[in-house]
Amino acid sequence: MLLWLGFIVCTSVIVYSGTKLSKYGDIIAEKTGLGRAWIGLVLMASVTSLKGPLLSIANPNHIISALSAIAMTTIAIVGLTYRAEKKPLLLAWDSIGILLIYLINLMLLYMLR
Repeated sequence: MLLWLGFIVCTSVIVYSGTKLSKYGDIIAEKTGLGRAWIGLVLMASVTSLKGPLLSIANPNHIISALSAIAMTTIAIVGLTYRAEKKPLLLAWDSIGILLIYLINLMLLYMLR
């Protein structure tokens, strides 16, 4: 029970902080005239990268999820570029590919738990 409470508290802090960070980023963009895209790309990326050496404390099994996310994103980009005209099984080929990679990711993570 305490674990779930800690999870909910941490999640709430992250959502609140992210909302405020976005709001203040818009204000900075407006006041400086740098533009929202520049602020989002440069300043927001810099601020969110100030969290220390996260990869040193990350579980090595997370590389499976990271590689799966890269593969799914790649399939989505290719799918947006080449639209499927026929949809086997009521889904386009890119949707099927993303679903398969997701299921494989879940299976691998379950096996490595």
